Amino acid sequence: MNFLELLFLFFSAQAVFMAMLFLVRPKGDKWANVFFAIILLLFSYDLFYSVLYWSKFDERLLAALRNTYVLPLSLYGAMFFLYFRRVSTTKKAFTLPDLLHFTPFLLLVWLRADFYFLSVDKKMEIFENGEWMAYIFPTNWAYPVVVLILLCYGVYAFLQFKKQVKDEEMSLWTRIVTRFFLLFTITHLFFAAVTVSGIEFTTYGFDYSITLFIVLLVASVSYFSFIRPTIFDGVPIDRVVPFVKYQKTGLPARFSLEMKDKLQAIMMNDKPFLDAEMRLDKLAMLMDIPRNHASQIINEHFEMNFFDFMNLHRIEEAKALLIAETADYSVTEVAYKCGFNNRVSFYKAFRKFEGTTPTEYKKTRLCRSFPNE
Repeated sequence: MNFLELLFLFFSAQAVFMAMLFLVRPKGDKWANVFFAIILLLFSYDLFYSVLYWSKFDERLLAALRNTYVLPLSLYGAMFFLYFRRVSTTKKAFTLPDLLHFTPFLLLVWLRADFYFLSVDKKMEIFENGEWMAYIFPTNWAYPVVVLILLCYGVYAFLQFKKQVKDEEMSLWTRIVTRFFLLFTITHLFFAAVTVSGIEFTTYGFDYSITLFIVLLVASVSYFSFIRPTIFDGVPIDRVVPFVKYQKTGLPARFSLEMKDKLQAIMMNDKPFLDAEMRLDKLAMLMDIPRNHASQIINEHFEMNFFDFMNLHRIEEAKALLIAETADYSVTEVAYKCGFNNRVSFYKAFRKFEGTTPTEYKKTRLCRSFPNE
C-alpha cells in the first residue's frame, strides 16, 4: 500500500466521522444534513473499495465486495439532487415519487443479485477461473449508463437550483458542492468514454485522479466544519472566509452607515418584508442605491444575506401577531400576513431563528401570560 492509498484510506475514515457529525448537527436543516451525511458515507465506501481494489490488502474482503464499485455511483445523482433541492427550495425533504430516483441502484442490485449473494469462497473461485464475466450482468454498459445518469443529474441540479437561489445570496458552500459535483461527473464521464473505447491503463494514475476529487471534498467539509461551521447556514462569503471580500464598489464607509440607518427606518416604517414578492432589486430601489450596494450593506452591517434579513423581520412580525390579544390568527394566516408564500417556509424560518415552531412559541407565551388559567 503506497502513500496515496494510505491517504485515501484515512479520508475514508474521515468521511465516516464527518457523516456522524452531520447526523447529530443541531444547526441547519435536518434533512439537508441527513442527505449530505449519506453522500459522505457513499464517498467513504468509494474510497475504501478503491484502496482495497488497488492494494488487495485483504483478498477475502475484496472478493466479498467485488463489483460493488458502481453501486455508490448509482446513488450519487439521487442524493445530490435531494440535497440541492432541500437547501435551495422549500419542498418536502422526501416524497413517494422520489423513490424513482433510486431506480438505477435497485435495478443494478436486482440484475447482479445472483453474484452479490454468492459465498466469498465461490466468488474467489470464479475470479481465479476467469468466469466472473458470466455472472456479472450488465457488464459492459453499466458504468457508462450510470455515469450518463449522473451527468443528467449534475446539469439539472446546476441549472434548475441556480435559478431558485440567486448566486449573490447563495452560500459559498452550496456553490462549492455544485461545482464539485459537476467536475466529479465530468471526470467519470471521460473515464467511462475511455472504458467503452477499450483503452486500458497500465497504472492506476487516472483512478487516483478521480479519487482525489472525493478527498478534496471530504477535506473541505472537515475544514469548514471545524474552522468555519457557519458556512453551511448560508452566511455571506466575506463573513466566512476572511480573504474573500467585496471588490471595490465605490461605497464610502460614512455613506454605508447612512444607508444602514436608512434601511432600518424603511424596515420599521414601510415594512417591505410583508411583501412576499420582495426582492433585493426592489429593496435597493426603496433605498435609491444600486443592487450590489444594498447587498453589501446587509451583509456587512447585519451579517446575513438578503433572504435571512427579510425572514428575520418577518419572524419578528409573526411573533407579535401570534400572541396578539386583539385577534386570534391561525398559524397559516400569520404566515401569509408576514410575507411568507407558504406554511412550510414559515415553519422553517421560524425554527431557524427561534429554535421552536410557531405553534409551540404561541403556546409557551400564552402560558406565561395566563399561568393560572
